[in-house]
Amino acid sequence: MTDSQQLLREYIESSSDSAFRELVGRYIDLVYSVALRRTDQDTRIAEDIAQTVFTDLAKKAGTLPAEVMLGGWLHQHTCFVTANVVRGEKRRQAREQQAFEMNMLHEDSDENWKQLAPVLDDAIQELAPAERDAVVLRFFEKHDFRSVGAALGVSDDTAQKRVSRALEKLRELLVQRGVTMGVVALGTALADRSIYAAPGGLSATIANSIELSQAASGVARTSGNFARLAVVTAVVALLLIVLLHPEVSGKLRALLGTKDTNGIAEVQSAVEETPGPTAVESSTVTRDTNARIQSDGTGKTDTLTNTNVLRLTIVADDSGKPVPNVPLAIRYLNRDNFKMHKLVANRLGVCDVPLFDPISGLQIITQIEGFADTRLLWNVDRGQSIPPSYTVRLIRPVRIAGQVIDPDGKPVAGAKVSFGHQEYADTSLNPVESHRFGWIAIQTDNDGRWEINRIAPGMIREISGSASHPDYIASSTDQIANNTELEKSLRDGTHVFRLGRALSIRGIVQDAEGNRVPDAKVLCGERNMFESSSSKTGGDGTFTIKGVKPGNTILSAETKGFAATTIPVEITHDDQEFTLTLQTGKTLRMRVVGPEGEPVTKAHVWLETMSHNLEVKDSNTPPVQASFDGETDDSGRLTWNSAPDRELEFHIGRSGYMSAREVKLRPREEEHVIMMQHVVTVTGTVQDAATGRDIPKFHVICGWPGPDGPNWSRFDRDWLYFEGGKFKHSFREPLIFGTKNPGYVLKVEAEGYEPFISRTISPKESIAHFEVRLSPAITPLITVLLPNGQLATQADVGFVSANSQLEIKAGGFDRENIRNPAALSQTDNNGKFRLPGDPTIFRVVIAHALGCAEITPADLLSNPIVHLQPWGRLEGTYHSGSKAVEGREFKLEFGFAKADAISYSFSKRVKTDADGKFVFPQVLPGTHKIIMLIHQKVDERSSSFANQAMQEVEIESGQTTIVELGGTGYTVQATLQFPPGIERSGIQVIAYIHTPYPMPPSEIMTDRKALLEWRQIPEIAEQLSKVKNFRLVEQPDGMWLAENVSPGEYSVMIHAFRRTNNRRAEESWSGGKQQVIVPGDPATGTLNFGEITLQASPQLAPQ
Repeated sequence: MTDSQQLLREYIESSSDSAFRELVGRYIDLVYSVALRRTDQDTRIAEDIAQTVFTDLAKKAGTLPAEVMLGGWLHQHTCFVTANVVRGEKRRQAREQQAFEMNMLHEDSDENWKQLAPVLDDAIQELAPAERDAVVLRFFEKHDFRSVGAALGVSDDTAQKRVSRALEKLRELLVQRGVTMGVVALGTALADRSIYAAPGGLSATIANSIELSQAASGVARTSGNFARLAVVTAVVALLLIVLLHPEVSGKLRALLGTKDTNGIAEVQSAVEETPGPTAVESSTVTRDTNARIQSDGTGKTDTLTNTNVLRLTIVADDSGKPVPNVPLAIRYLNRDNFKMHKLVANRLGVCDVPLFDPISGLQIITQIEGFADTRLLWNVDRGQSIPPSYTVRLIRPVRIAGQVIDPDGKPVAGAKVSFGHQEYADTSLNPVESHRFGWIAIQTDNDGRWEINRIAPGMIREISGSASHPDYIASSTDQIANNTELEKSLRDGTHVFRLGRALSIRGIVQDAEGNRVPDAKVLCGERNMFESSSSKTGGDGTFTIKGVKPGNTILSAETKGFAATTIPVEITHDDQEFTLTLQTGKTLRMRVVGPEGEPVTKAHVWLETMSHNLEVKDSNTPPVQASFDGETDDSGRLTWNSAPDRELEFHIGRSGYMSAREVKLRPREEEHVIMMQHVVTVTGTVQDAATGRDIPKFHVICGWPGPDGPNWSRFDRDWLYFEGGKFKHSFREPLIFGTKNPGYVLKVEAEGYEPFISRTISPKESIAHFEVRLSPAITPLITVLLPNGQLATQADVGFVSANSQLEIKAGGFDRENIRNPAALSQTDNNGKFRLPGDPTIFRVVIAHALGCAEITPADLLSNPIVHLQPWGRLEGTYHSGSKAVEGREFKLEFGFAKADAISYSFSKRVKTDADGKFVFPQVLPGTHKIIMLIHQKVDERSSSFANQAMQEVEIESGQTTIVELGGTGYTVQATLQFPPGIERSGIQVIAYIHTPYPMPPSEIMTDRKALLEWRQIPEIAEQLSKVKNFRLVEQPDGMWLAENVSPGEYSVMIHAFRRTNNRRAEESWSGGKQQVIVPGDPATGTLNFGEITLQASPQLAPQ
C-alpha cells in the first residue's frame, strides 16, 4: 500500500482532517494543472474545478477501492468535471462569440506546448488504466522509476518499460488530434510543464471549506440521499419561479445564458449537466472560443472588415468528436485576384471564417496530421452560396513514409520531400468538398526519414513526389498512378528517394569593359524551374553555385543598370569556371490597346523564359532569363529601359481581354503597339426539357472542335460547376496552343440527363448565348463484384466513346495522363458507380487489380450487377526470317474500338528478349490487335514511332494465349539519296512499301476533313482495309529495311520533311518505286530495291 493510500484510508476511517490536508497538498498541483490546460489557462475556473474535485474526493472516498491509484483517479475525475464545465459554458456562450479574433499567431518557443496542452488530458484518458497510472505517477506525481515500480508492484526496469510504452501510445493518440511530437520531446514536455504550482493558499482554502461543509451538514458520506432530495427540491422550486415570474425568469435566463424560447428545457439541461454549485459559479465566466488568425507570411493581416462569417465545425468522421486546433489555409477569390490567410480552429473544432465583400469564391483546406486534407470550395460567381455554417467530417488518411539517401546510399538529413497532384477536372456534381490538397512538403530527420499522414485514400493514386536538397541533384519524380509496387513501398515506409551527385561551379560577372560587377544574381538553369540553382556575386564580382546538375544547360546573370545575359554552357566537372559579361541595356517601348484602339491599363506583361524544349547545346541564342514583369500605365504604355538587344517574347494578360501570347518584340526607337481582343463570353440557361424548370446543379465542360469530334479539356479550370440554372464564363485564351485557335465547344452535363453539346463558338465572337434543354435519361447505379464475389471497391470505370482517349495500365486506367476526365470514374466503398446518360458511350470497361470487364451500356441497363473476370495473359515470340530478334517493341490495340477511344498505356509496351520472347501479363479478355512499334530516327537528339499491324489475337479470361510472329516472308532493303546540299540531320523520313490502294481525288489532297470523309465511304474503306503496309526502318549503316514482307505486288513510297519549332513542315521531299514484286517462292529471302532518289515536293495534307 502506498503512503497516499494509507492517508486516504486514515481519512475514511477516522475523518482525519490532517490526513485529508496532506492529500490535498500532495495532489493540488496535479488537479490544478489538468484543469488549467483544459480551460485555456483560465486560472479562476481552474481553481473552482480544483475545489469541486477535492470536494468530490471527500464525498466519494469511502466508495473507492483500497488499491486505487489516487493520482490516476484524480486525473480522470478532473477531466470529467472540466468537461461538464466546458460543455455548459459552450452552450451559454455560443451566441456571444465574436466573429473573428484579429490577432496574429506568433510561433515561439512554446508553440509545441500550446498545441499539446489543450488535448493532452483527453488523450491521457484514452490510455488503458495501467498506462494512465504509469504516466501520472512518473510525470504528474514526479516519482522516479523505483517509486513508480513500487506503486505498481513491478520492478524498476518493468516500470521504465511500462512508462515508455505508455508514452508511445500517448504519442499515437496525440497524432490523431493533430499534435505531432517525438517520444523524447513528449517526455520532456510532460516532465517540464505538466504540473503548475497552484496559487498560494488554495490548498488551505479548499481543506477549510470542505471541513466547514462537513461540520455543517454532517458526514456527507452517510447523507447522500438527503442531499440529493434537497437538490431536487431546490430545482423544482427554481423552475416554479421561472414559470410564474417572467421578470425573474428573464434575469435567470440572462444569468445562465439561455435564450427566451424553450427556456425551461435549456435550464433543465443546464441543471442536469452541471455537477453542483461550483459549475453554477462558472456559468458567469466567459472564455474566448473564436478562431485565431495567422498572417499570410508577409507579417500583416488583412484589414478589410468582414460583412459575414462562415462558422466551420470540424469533427472526426469515424468518431463524430471535434478535432481541435486544425490549421486552415484560406483563399479568398475575387475574379482574377486572391488573398491568402491562415486560420486555426479552436480546441472545440470551431472556426469563424470571415467573409469579405466583394468575394467571388472561397477555398478552405484543412491541414492537420492524422487526418486527410479536405478542401472546401464555393464559387459564388457560379451560383453557389456560402452557407452560414458548415460541418466538415475529416477522414483518416493513408500514411506514407520513406527515406532519402545520397548517391552513396547514406541518409540525408534536412532534405525536402514534396508531394502534389495534378489539378485535373472534378467530375462530381458535389464539388464543394474534396480531398485535393495542392502540395505537401516536409523535411527529413537525422536518419533521412520522413512521414506524411495527411493524404486521403482516394487521392493516393493521383499523387507524385520527389526529394531535393541544396547540395544534391533532386531525385526523379515518382508518380504512383497504378504503380502498385511504388504504392506499397510508400505505405510500408520502405520507399527510397535517391538524390544525385551535384557539382559546384564558380566564375565572375563583368561589364563590357571587364570591370567586375557586384551583387549580380547568377542563375544556372531556367527561371522558376525546380532543378535550377542560383547565387549572387560578392563585392569582387565572383560567384559560386552549388547543387548543379552536370550536362548542357544555360547560365544567366542580371543586375540593375544592365541587360540580363544568358549563355549556353556544358558543365562537366566540379569547380568549373565561367565568365558572364553584362551589356548596357536598350529601351523597349510598348503600348497595349484594345480592338477599338482604347488603351488597356494595368495589363500584366511578363517575359517568356521557357526554352520550348530547345536543345541549348546547339543554340547560340537560348531564351534570356531576365526577371521582367510589369504593368501598363493609364495610357496603356510600358517601358523597359534595360532590355537585351535581341528579339524577346512576351505574354500579356488583362481582365476582359484575351491573353496575348508569343508577342515577339525587339528594342527600338519606335513604340510597339500590341492589340488585344475582347474575351469570348458564353452565357446560358439550363432547364429540364420536360418540365421547363431550372436544373439546380450542372457542369459546363469546355473543349475545342476536332476532325473526329470535340476534344474536352482535362484541367479543373475548364470544368465549371454551376448552380441555379444559369451559367456565365469568359474565355481569355485558347484551350489548345501551338496552332491557330480553333474556337470553343461546350458540353453541359447534369445527373439524370443526357448531355448537351454546343455548336463551335468562334474566337471572334464576343458573346454567345445558349438556351439549353436537357432531356431526362436513365442513370442507374451499377454494382461491381470481384471474381470471388466481394465488392470491387475503388475499381476504375472507363466510359468508352469515339474520342474518350482512355488508357489502361496495370490494374486500372492511367490517371496521371488522363485526357478526358468525364470518361473515367471509380467505384465507391460499396462497389457502386453511376452509369451516365450519355448516348455516345458504346462500351464500359472496368479495371481492378484482381479482375476486369467489358460490357455495353444496354447490358448494364438490363442487369446492373457486373461480375469481374480474371485478366488474361499474352505470350509471344518474334522472328525475322528464321532468326529470333531482340529489342522489338510491341503494344496492343482493342478490337472493339479505335485507339482514340481506348488503348493500352504506352508505358505498357513490351520488348522482346534475347530469345525473341515478349509477355503482356494483364490483358482484357476479347479481341486485340498486336502492333509492332517502329522506331524512326529523326536526328541525333530525337526519334519518332510508327505502328506496324501484326495480327489479331483472342484473349481468354484467366488463360495464357501464345502467339508466333514473323518468321515468314522477305527482308526488303533500299538506300535513300537526298538532293545535293541537303543534310540528313533534322529531317524526318516516312518510308514504307504497300500494296495498291485507291487514290483520293486531287482536289481534296490538301483538305484533311475531306480526306477523312472520303476514307469513310464504304467501298473505299473496304479497299483500304485490305492494303498491306510495311515500314522501312533506317539501320545504323544507312540502309533502310522492312522485315517479314509477305508475297505480292508493292510500291515503295518515301516522304521526308524538316519541321520548324511550331511543328509545321518547312521543307519536304518525296520519292519511290512502282510495281515491286515480292515472290512467294521461295518463301523467305532478301530483296534489295537499290537507291531511291528524293526530289523536292509540295506539302500535302497531314496524314
